[in-house]
Amino acid sequence: MPALPTLGHYRDFVVEMHGIRAVLEVFRLSVFDAPLDDLIRASQGGSRDRWRLGRALKGLLRPGATPEAGTLLLERARQVKPLWDQVRGSRVMPGQVVDLARAHTAYDVVAAHVHVLSARLVRPAGSPSLYDIPMRELSGLIRRLGDAGDRLDVLAATMPVVVAARTAGLGALVEDLAARAVPADRVAAEVDLVWWASVLQAVTAADPAYATAAGRDIRAAAARFRAADAALQHALALGLAAGTVGAEPSIWVVSPYAVGLLVPDDLAFDVVVVDEAGSVGAAQAAGALARAPQAVIVGDSRLPGPRPFTAVAGGRPAGMPTPSLLDLASRTLPVFTLPWHYRSHDPRLVAAVNAVAYDGAMRTFPAPRGVDGIAIERIAVPPLGPVGPAVGEALGEPRNEHGEAPSKPRSEHSGEAGANDTREPGTREPGTRERDAREQQEQEAREHEALAAAAAARVLDWIRAAPRESAAVVVASSAVGQRVREAVRRAATSADATALRDDLPEPLTVLDLASCAGETRDGIVLVLDRGSAGMLDARALTAALGCARARLAVLHAIPDEATTSDETQRMPLLTTLLASHRDPTDGRVSVLARDLARRLRARGLGVIEGYGVSGSRDGAPDPSDPDIGTGLGPDHAHSQVELAVFDQFTRRSPMVAVELDGAAYARAGGVRMRERLRIAQLHRLGWRAIRVASVDLFRDPAREEARIVAALEGLRSRPTVPAGGAESAAPRQGGPRRAASGPTTIGQSGVVRMAPSTPIPPSDDKPTRASRPEQTRDDTDAGWGERDSGGAHDRWLQENRPPHWE
Repeated sequence: MPALPTLGHYRDFVVEMHGIRAVLEVFRLSVFDAPLDDLIRASQGGSRDRWRLGRALKGLLRPGATPEAGTLLLERARQVKPLWDQVRGSRVMPGQVVDLARAHTAYDVVAAHVHVLSARLVRPAGSPSLYDIPMRELSGLIRRLGDAGDRLDVLAATMPVVVAARTAGLGALVEDLAARAVPADRVAAEVDLVWWASVLQAVTAADPAYATAAGRDIRAAAARFRAADAALQHALALGLAAGTVGAEPSIWVVSPYAVGLLVPDDLAFDVVVVDEAGSVGAAQAAGALARAPQAVIVGDSRLPGPRPFTAVAGGRPAGMPTPSLLDLASRTLPVFTLPWHYRSHDPRLVAAVNAVAYDGAMRTFPAPRGVDGIAIERIAVPPLGPVGPAVGEALGEPRNEHGEAPSKPRSEHSGEAGANDTREPGTREPGTRERDAREQQEQEAREHEALAAAAAARVLDWIRAAPRESAAVVVASSAVGQRVREAVRRAATSADATALRDDLPEPLTVLDLASCAGETRDGIVLVLDRGSAGMLDARALTAALGCARARLAVLHAIPDEATTSDETQRMPLLTTLLASHRDPTDGRVSVLARDLARRLRARGLGVIEGYGVSGSRDGAPDPSDPDIGTGLGPDHAHSQVELAVFDQFTRRSPMVAVELDGAAYARAGGVRMRERLRIAQLHRLGWRAIRVASVDLFRDPAREEARIVAALEGLRSRPTVPAGGAESAAPRQGGPRRAASGPTTIGQSGVVRMAPSTPIPPSDDKPTRASRPEQTRDDTDAGWGERDSGGAHDRWLQENRPPHWE
């Protein structure tokens, strides 16, 4: 067969070759030279024309053929005459071709494959058919399809989905994805975008006002809600206060042990709320529960249970521990979990407790940068040698009038064994066991003294730096607690007398680890000696770590090799606590927030994405979390700020918390939780919270960027110090300290008292201020033209000084 340009030409060639063969089976070769048009017109004329046609055909017909058969082939002969003119000069005449049938069969096979390929191959609109494209292009296309055999397998698997998408009316989307060559891993996101765009289009078509919604209107509505909620709470409080005038109080706050003594027998209530129900038994709360038809029982099952009163010497409880009211009530009553944690100013204070005791389910609020909320320090114990007065007194050694121990005669066997030691190996010198016990006792006394001195120094530093903040020392051993009290008395000065008064609302106190539940302080110093590391109660340690509001210092004498021992490993909370602490780390946020962070960094600002403590145990984001990729995790998304913005060139720069209204915002637990409580808590911690609507960020990101920059500039002119910071507790004369949430002393705890050298006025008296002589304006610094050293210019110079200018 000759080389033809297209597959369609081959089709026409095979078909017309069959026509030539059919014509030559009836006519002689001279038929193609005859006037075929005249013969065809004669076949359509009258009887005379048909008679003349019969006589003309007799000379063209092959022997045995009839004129009737020839008349039917005249039209076919005229159709194939152009092809006959092309092949008549070939050496092999069409009548002698024997493989024409095989060529036709081969063409039919190729045509069938091309038909299937044309039906399934997606080609641009207006493209020619596969029968009309050049053979070279068709061969190249088939070759590329053959090289992409793996893709053809994928096509066979995905074709039903594509067909279903086209049937559902998504053919335009399929063609758009194919035209843009969208990778497979992004197809789901593209389809999701189209889906939500269609939903948005349907919603805006049904409600045109929805399309005009802006973040400004949403923020204004949130502000009105916060004002209305605060006014409602204030009105309720005023109503309760007005109802108590001249009548019984509406709310009674009574200990369960004193209900029978203080509450009249005929007085009933609508509801009884039992707080700290995990530390009280059902028998003690029965009198209170019987006075109302309904009760709300609040407690924490991770904290220690009820501790009966001590009735014997030594502080041992008389009787076995009983189940708590919380445990008994949770067996029959519905349980509601409150996962939000507000007490701690820094989530790092409860990070270990949250990871181990609560499995990361507790939602906290991140603290701004620069807040030193937690410190873990291992106290070095001095080696054996001459003991100090405190250690010697604890060991019962005699002392002279100067507090020194008398010199002891050196034994001939004392000291280390040398080359002249004639004792057999393995034998012990008489009195070695007693000496080892004494050395161990002396070592424990040194350890306790070192821990007590470090705890006293730490707590006194806190009190001196922040007189308005309260503090407490929690010890795991009663021996260490007594030494801490003595160390505080020795290290305190007359200037500390005001802060060490025992009539303060939250005085400085030393608590045992087993009896610290219910006590809260701004600062907690937790002292752990080596001997008590393996005997710690997990619930008691959880309670101790949750007592601090702003600061927590863990002072311990546990060596590094002891943290891997079997006893310590049985306490995962202690192991996690003593491990290296991590600062709040970066997380992942949404695409809009990432673009906003890029814009803010271009302005020279510092931006931390996903700032806060994540839900993983080690403080780092969990890459396997399916929600962390967008910053929308189920729990840790509530414990972080989506964008933390600050001035990276200014020391202690205030921070702006930028939060978007994404999925974490929707799952925050109600309008009041996300619009008021969370914002109020962030402001209390020292943040400036800014809510950014996603619709505004999508429409005009530059405007939201300018709003954040303006907020940061406003904070620079009015700097704020985060709660718990050193500067937040500047001395304020006459200001009361924080009120305690529980009793002052519990169990074996003791309030540190110091006998002042001068009389101390009562805590409610205001200090007298020395009167100043009358002064005119001319006699002031401003009158002399001097500027105040605390002015805005000097403050700007102070904040923007280089880091090495200390």
